[in-house]
Amino acid sequence: MPSNILLVIPWAFDKTGGVNVVVQNIASNLNNRTPRKVSILENNWSLRRGALKTEKGCELISYPLRERLSPKSFLELFKLPVILFDLLMLALIISKRGIGVVNFHYASSYVSYFLILRKYGFVKQLVLSLHGTDLKFIEGLSKKQRRELFAYVDNICLCSQFLKSEFLKLCPEYERLSIVIENGVDPNFLVVPKRQEPKPSHYILGVGSFAPVKGFDVLIEAYSKLALEKSTQIELVLIGKSTSYLNELKARCVDLGISSRVHFLEDLPHSKVADYYQNAELYVSSSRFESFGLTFLEAGLFSLPVIATRTGGALEVLENNESSILVAIDSYDEILNAMKLLLEDRKLMKSLGENLNKKIVDRFSWHKASLNYDQLYRR
Repeated sequence: MPSNILLVIPWAFDKTGGVNVVVQNIASNLNNRTPRKVSILENNWSLRRGALKTEKGCELISYPLRERLSPKSFLELFKLPVILFDLLMLALIISKRGIGVVNFHYASSYVSYFLILRKYGFVKQLVLSLHGTDLKFIEGLSKKQRRELFAYVDNICLCSQFLKSEFLKLCPEYERLSIVIENGVDPNFLVVPKRQEPKPSHYILGVGSFAPVKGFDVLIEAYSKLALEKSTQIELVLIGKSTSYLNELKARCVDLGISSRVHFLEDLPHSKVADYYQNAELYVSSSRFESFGLTFLEAGLFSLPVIATRTGGALEVLENNESSILVAIDSYDEILNAMKLLLEDRKLMKSLGENLNKKIVDRFSWHKASLNYDQLYRR
């Protein structure tokens, strides 16, 4: 019988963010289509070691991982008694559940545990999935650490050709290990819960972590110019993962005199985000780096017109003047002009939204992504 699969995330499963959405959908789709059981292991210090629960239809195993095994080497056993205990516990979890494949999502030092388990045969196949900003972790590794990491990784999975090209700039010698599997989107995301949060009547939507890389500062600058026009009643809703940078964004809104018209929704559960897509006028991504752009797929499900910066991942999903309007990175003038154009041309808005919807429905699905992952796990 084929071995079971463990998907690992280096944080708690209830944390908001695109990586958890990806992992949840891979697990649930594979559990529905393969006899092999797929479980998720979360790095969670709030629960006892090995705590089990069912979350969103998936078996969730909690285990608190320590940040590094060694300050110099992935494979060197640092703080020996404690680390040996954790490795033994993880080996027991893997053995008890018949797990042969471990897919670690989002590169971080926590992968050290599974490199050692792979080295000594407790794991038959180790897949490392990169999601974008974790390339900074790879970039910060020494040559020795990179050799150790990829010596025991069987495959490196990337969500776009753009991300693969960025990875290979750092590590060209590992091209043979690299494979691209595009993310999907869940049609059930269209099913909006009945009880909703209060929201503005007319608003522009942006979704992403409140971090500088997402460029919300540029979107706020562009929106402030739009808000100055007396005929414009539209507001701005920004949904994202809370960070310390959020205070700077809020302060900037106060400086620009638009704080009453910009709504920040922090750490909103993914299940509640759908309602904001459904009722938005248009979606704007002002990101400075986008490895793929899961939010483009979600906006497309609702036939929402999209304005996006010309980042590598966006260019693989969106087409300028066909399914979106693409603008330069860090150009609030181009974002402003694009917003004005769409708000004044409802026919164009409708056309862009419908074209994007058709492309998303035809090309991107978690069913297709799970088939590709299943093939990868059988290598």
